[in-house]
Amino acid sequence: MPSCGRPGSSTSRHEDALYLRHIREAIVKAMAWAGSSRQAFFEDEFRQSAVIRQLEIAREAAGRWSEAFRQAHPGIAV
Repeated sequence: MPSCGRPGSSTSRHEDALYLRHIREAIVKAMAWAGSSRQAFFEDEFRQSAVIRQLEIAREAAGRWSEAFRQAHPGIAV
């Protein structure tokens, strides 16, 4: 959902913080669900699907960052 606030406004900063939180939560889940061994991960299609979905969530949240956030953090590729 696009920001309804002006670039750099407190609304867009709040949304950017929310998206960052979503990304962090998705990465933590993906890491936990990936398991401790490559073999276990690659043998479990359900586990793979769960991890892939969390990575999709992180990517979607990153794509919603405000333009002001992108300009302030040019080193973060989306």
